[in-house]
Amino acid sequence: MNLVGAYLADCELRGLSPLTIRIYSRYVTGFIGLVQKKEQITSTGDVPALAEFLRRYGNDRTRSTAYRSVRCFIRWAAKHGMGTDWLAEYHPRFAAAPQSSIISVNEFYVIMGVIPNSRRGCRDKALYTTIFYTGARRDAIRRLRWADVDLKDRTARIKTKGRKEQLVTIPVPAARSLNLWRLKCPSDTWVFPAIGAKTDRPISGSSVTRQLPRYAKAAGIHKRVYVHLLRHSCATHLVDSGASLDVVQAVLGHASIRTTQIYARMSQKRIAAALDQAFPDIIMKGE
Repeated sequence: MNLVGAYLADCELRGLSPLTIRIYSRYVTGFIGLVQKKEQITSTGDVPALAEFLRRYGNDRTRSTAYRSVRCFIRWAAKHGMGTDWLAEYHPRFAAAPQSSIISVNEFYVIMGVIPNSRRGCRDKALYTTIFYTGARRDAIRRLRWADVDLKDRTARIKTKGRKEQLVTIPVPAARSLNLWRLKCPSDTWVFPAIGAKTDRPISGSSVTRQLPRYAKAAGIHKRVYVHLLRHSCATHLVDSGASLDVVQAVLGHASIRTTQIYARMSQKRIAAALDQAFPDIIMKGE
């Protein structure tokens, strides 16, 4: 097994998601291919080669993902005695990724309102409602087991990145939706099983991703709606309601408060409210 293969195998053992592993594989393999072609990487690394590699990509969001992928690989290799962490002192600056508009509570209810009352529809409504009100990631919710849910105490134990566990609080609207779904759920194991002959497995990630935009389109919502937007919306609504960043951090399960701070920057509602308070609307003479 080559070095990249060993790294990806270790990523799988550490519980990284298949999507994360595919991203790491793409960018790490691309970078290794570049430096091998140029035959210029040394035992201390090659920052110019990395800079050239990042210039391949057309926007800072992709460059940031490529950089993080290579950085994680270099750190892993150094930790296992294969070279040095030559990226430790290299900190490229990337423009912040543009934030999409959020889904308001009213818009969310409009979307949920078009979902049919079939068994599949009840499952989807409970699933998306749980994601929207808890801010949990798609895979954490779709793989949720009934054994890890306490509807009486409104809590659930979910698996987050790196197989870490997080105890989340289920707000009342989500708990109500889950209670209704529990009466129809064909599985005693999975909260959100695949509907059909194979209810012994959870709903697939592609099904969760694919269906939400269809519901939004049917509801007449013209903005781009995707599953992770529900998580962003949850965080932004919390900040707008006055929740402190440490509360938002706990809800989202961020390891670092720095990750959570983006929601303080992106909350235009709070900025507008602060400006309106500082500069009240006073009608000037002659207006």
